[in-house]
Amino acid sequence: MSGKKTLSFLDLSDEDIYSAWNKYQANNIIIEDGPIIGNPCWISSSQDGRLTIKGNKVAHAYEIAAFSRYWRFNIEKVPPHKNANSLSISHICGKGPRCCNPQHLVLEPKWVNDERTHCHFALFNAYNYGGYQNMEDAYDLGICPHNPPCCYLKY
Repeated sequence: MSGKKTLSFLDLSDEDIYSAWNKYQANNIIIEDGPIIGNPCWISSSQDGRLTIKGNKVAHAYEIAAFSRYWRFNIEKVPPHKNANSLSISHICGKGPRCCNPQHLVLEPKWVNDERTHCHFALFNAYNYGGYQNMEDAYDLGICPHNPPCCYLKY
């Protein structure tokens, strides 16, 4: 462990981070339909989903996307090593670290992030067996207790 209290890319200036993010978005994002109607996932084209800044792999693209949405002040609260109550960057789309659409990212305790995997599993199965209507039916039955809801942006 590095002993750092913040994510390593926060050692860089905001200008360097935004510049790298803008270049990355222009060249390394694949738009892919996902579980959220009308709001596709932005999938990182790199296999490990990592972003290179000044020749070094410094962060996952979704971490930089969260930085662009929540700004430095809030991202500084996300520790590099987490326990159940630590702040975490969650993907409401369920696509995991390769999705870097800022609208699909929320900051919440790690235990809530971990809980979302159950919703994603159930909602993906509902979709696979009956499309978006089955997902809507699952929401109506109260399948997801989260706010914002998993796989949903109508909140």
